Amino acid sequence: MKSTRKQIAFVICVVLVALAALPLGACDDKNAGGTGRVKPADGGEVLAVAGGQDITQKQVDALCAFATAAQGSSLDTLTDAKKQELSNQMLVFAADNVLIKNAAEKADKTVAENAAAEIEQQYEQFLIQTPTVAEQVSSGALSAGTVKDYLAAQYYYYAFSEQVAKDQPPSEGAIQQVYEQYQDQFVTPESISLRHILIMNP
Repeated sequence: MKSTRKQIAFVICVVLVALAALPLGACDDKNAGGTGRVKPADGGEVLAVAGGQDITQKQVDALCAFATAAQGSSLDTLTDAKKQELSNQMLVFAADNVLIKNAAEKADKTVAENAAAEIEQQYEQFLIQTPTVAEQVSSGALSAGTVKDYLAAQYYYYAFSEQVAKDQPPSEGAIQQVYEQYQDQFVTPESISLRHILIMNP
């Protein structure tokens, strides 16, 4: 059990190193300038710029709709405060996705080459595993592109994490530090299973 927990700590450590490896200043607010910016086709209000790519309100709204659908819920069930909180989270998520994708492709050209096939395969499996999302895609309430964007984020995230783990493997001390910091999350609460046997008297 302890070895499994150390493996989880290793993964968390790799994630922290991966995030630290992203270039500082690559993400800015909507007033950011610079050359090489990629304008999204949806024409929505620009909320932020990450890695030269605009993140729009429409993109964030679509991610919010997807996030709630994936949990078997909908945006209509959330309070205004929860909607704003989710919107903020999805904005950061979208910006991080761009940065991680750029870093992963820069580190390994084969990542981009294999992306389309991998994401398409994951998409088909994801629809089977999450019927609520499949229903919304079928009805047009949710676009297939939004779902694939989320799966692409996962794909590039894991690809980048693997690269960082290979190039900059965390030390045993760093793993131990993360393990101790998040130790409560590695604990399985104690539980008791009780059973009784009924014996019929003749």
